Amino acid sequence: MFLGNLASLRHFLPEIAVTATILLLVVLHVASNRGKSAAPAILSLLGVGAAILLAGLSPAGAGRALFEGMVAQDGFAMFFKVLTALCTLVVILMSMGSAELAGRSQSEYYIFLLSTLLGMFLLSSATDIVMLYLSLELVSIPSYLLAGYLKGKETSTEAAMKYVVFGATASGVMIYGFSLLFGLAGSTQIAEIGRALAAGKAVLPGLLAAVMVAVGFGYKIAAVPFHMWCPDVYEGAPTPAVAFFSVGPKAAGFAVLVRFYYTVFAAPDPGTGLWHLTTGVDWPLLFAALSAVR
Repeated sequence: MFLGNLASLRHFLPEIAVTATILLLVVLHVASNRGKSAAPAILSLLGVGAAILLAGLSPAGAGRALFEGMVAQDGFAMFFKVLTALCTLVVILMSMGSAELAGRSQSEYYIFLLSTLLGMFLLSSATDIVMLYLSLELVSIPSYLLAGYLKGKETSTEAAMKYVVFGATASGVMIYGFSLLFGLAGSTQIAEIGRALAAGKAVLPGLLAAVMVAVGFGYKIAAVPFHMWCPDVYEGAPTPAVAFFSVGPKAAGFAVLVRFYYTVFAAPDPGTGLWHLTTGVDWPLLFAALSAVR
């Protein structure tokens, strides 16, 4: 059963804590734009710490479908929310002593960092392809800004440009795969898409959609051959941001990859409880090949 928007808010507290922190950082940036102030970092630490606490205290239970089925609250999502929040917490501590960020606007940097964290929270729990795409872009766009944050540094500008080009291409291919799935199922809910594909005979369009969606996820987790952005971005971005890119977005990318492919293209056997393919799309072989190439 789907919970309505108002009823879902009390189960959405970690995301609300991060959003409130971002808004406070915006106010702080407008009120005082001192580059060396430690207030943005301290506020960010408090906000992320509150999000971790709220996520840990949230009773996952058997899982809930929030906001009319757009996101899920379950143990799987909570694990990745805590993981990505802990990663962000460590990166904030690294950023506080970073010489690369000294003298630059601290509030802007932490706004981008926490906006990416909010996107990772949503990406870990997205159960609708519209929410999935929006949360993926919420992770990507602030990441582009973090990659190019060292304005005036040629390698940082190059990193941001290559990140944007690769990200836009991968997103375009992925959303075309989503459009195929919507056309086949007539729904944006990934559970409904899985049921529709399991009942039909559209193996070839389903395989094409699986490959196209894998492009978007492969870019986010830097899987071969969608990893070309990594060397330049890791070279040009601030060192704390590189540490963040190498763990946080990739963890969220793996989370949504597992949730999406197991929901759409696989199902548990009622007798044994073992997962098996339901659509004829052998996506484990696809990712095994990508892993072997890597």
